Amino acid sequence: MIRILKDEYSIEATSKLKDSTLGVTYTVTNLVDSALNLVPDRLQQMQQVALTLQRVGLSSRKDEVQFYSLIAQDPVTAAELVLTGYFLDIKRVRLLDIPRSEYFRRVIRDLRFNPEIMGENTCRQFFAELSTKKAELVFEQHYSKNITPQELTTMLFPTSLIALPDTMQYQLLQVETKRIQETKSLVLCKTKEYYAPRQNFVSLQNIFPQGFENEYLFVIEANLYPRPVERIIPKYTVDKDGKIIEQAIRQTFNEYPNIIPENDRFYLESYTLPQFLAELIERRIREDVQKDQELSHKINLRSIQGNFDSSKKDFTFSLVVVPVDPASEKEPPSEELIETSLKTTAEILKGYWFKDYDTVSFVDVLNGSTLSIPKDSVNQFRLKKIGVHELMHQSSYLTPFNP
Repeated sequence: MIRILKDEYSIEATSKLKDSTLGVTYTVTNLVDSALNLVPDRLQQMQQVALTLQRVGLSSRKDEVQFYSLIAQDPVTAAELVLTGYFLDIKRVRLLDIPRSEYFRRVIRDLRFNPEIMGENTCRQFFAELSTKKAELVFEQHYSKNITPQELTTMLFPTSLIALPDTMQYQLLQVETKRIQETKSLVLCKTKEYYAPRQNFVSLQNIFPQGFENEYLFVIEANLYPRPVERIIPKYTVDKDGKIIEQAIRQTFNEYPNIIPENDRFYLESYTLPQFLAELIERRIREDVQKDQELSHKINLRSIQGNFDSSKKDFTFSLVVVPVDPASEKEPPSEELIETSLKTTAEILKGYWFKDYDTVSFVDVLNGSTLSIPKDSVNQFRLKKIGVHELMHQSSYLTPFNP
């Protein structure tokens, strides 16, 4: 596949097989614009990569290859556009078993950020800006929380204390990254620091002379974009007695396991069919609620998280729902939302002929309740033999939820 992409389209790519999922990633600059919309002329290149990936996957003799993930990665913005699909769906659309419109709805599209690329880019930009801008403005642009002047001084110790205002200069010597969670990375930054000295800090300036080397550990959470810095841990700090403490941030960095190989930056999630369906249903519920004009004028579906518990054989969808009108004293119309959600769920499970589950559960996170519906009742609902009102008022299904 890599050779085909290079020979036929001059695209440099990397592939990986993880359990049942075949993945390919390639680098593309200017993938998205400032509003995080896909740049139109990048779509053709993605289609070329997708067709090659599908061609190779369908011709594979390995029965365990069931899913594919295409990851287009922008090294400048750290944005990643991920397309994930089921190889059997490709066969079905080619055999006219499902229409092309349905096939496209079965492809999971996800725009996310690579936490390692984001971490390195943020670290480089952070220290470059500290040399030209006020530190408060730099933190305001990159740090996820508002901080006090004392906290800022602590994070940039000792230079922030011993330097005259606006005289700090940082030379970035080294940047190391590792991914510790799917959306989180650690970044170890090594700097050489210069400053115009304040008076009354001679002893500290002797310990930290011009051009001394320093280190910082950044905790980056990609979901906090555009201010992804969750925490900064400096190498040097001061205890309550005024004693300088050298923190073992290099040791801390080394002790955290990297969930992907070093310098890989290619995170590939391995799918099973129920996990894929949980994610697909999650996205389709969100789409269907937005398309329902009557319902979308009443509620704001803030988030929905789908999961499949293989031990209980249960699909669970956790929903955070608030009224569109915040001044309204009425509860969001849960019955209408459950009806839309259950209809979407039942149709997708039927469309994939998936029967290896026992229950479908909907959790209202804010009001603390859950509705668990057995498989037989899901099928009865799909066949219009039972209504959502009846399901919701059967006490055997309605149980308290303790988050």
